[in-house]
Amino acid sequence: FNCPQCPKAFPTNSELREHLRTHSEIKTYVCTQCEKRFCHRASLRTHLKYHDDFWKEKMFSCEQCEKKFLTHSMLKEHKKIHLDFKPFECQICTHRFRSNSSLLRHEHTHYKDDMIPDESRQQRTFHCTECPKTFYVKYDLQRHTAAVHLNLKDFKCSFCEKAFIHKGALNRHIRTHTGEKPFSCDQCDKSFGDSSGLRCHKRVHSGIKPYKCKLCGEIYSQSTSLKNH
Repeated sequence: FNCPQCPKAFPTNSELREHLRTHSEIKTYVCTQCEKRFCHRASLRTHLKYHDDFWKEKMFSCEQCEKKFLTHSMLKEHKKIHLDFKPFECQICTHRFRSNSSLLRHEHTHYKDDMIPDESRQQRTFHCTECPKTFYVKYDLQRHTAAVHLNLKDFKCSFCEKAFIHKGALNRHIRTHTGEKPFSCDQCDKSFGDSSGLRCHKRVHSGIKPYKCKLCGEIYSQSTSLKNH
């Protein structure tokens, strides 16, 4: 059983499904002591050492923030935070990140096609091996594969029959049932059910208009305004 996301192969379908959680970031293994979630049982076992007094005595401590790590290499990687070492740059908004995984998660916030420069689209396209779909953000391809082709939807809504790949997506969906709007604008009295709605709204106050018409150059703060134009 071959992984559609990387060159790895597995003797059973269940092992392949377990491996695919690495790509889709589905975290089903939960620490009973702190409720932190992990993709793999091995990652959970490593994490549990942080709760074990035997391992606590052997850990490497950061002099600047007192965080502890199991290995010196983990401590060395952590120290980049204090050096503000951010080598991974978003090609869309120039924000910088300490890891490629953080960059990919951030790029997902730019999921609207018309925010992605043409040259970036051509250079960074990710093709689904199961169907003709193409994506400009690798995270979108991973999510598409997990949801459409593998049906890995472990988080189910208690109000309806919908299910989701990520707990965050389920939480956003549940707000459509409860009407909860926890994201409030600090410049007016408007509130939103998700952070992307608040982010789009804030452009009203900031005047930022990232959506540009390719035909006439007119710019807009919302992608819907550009599409209507």
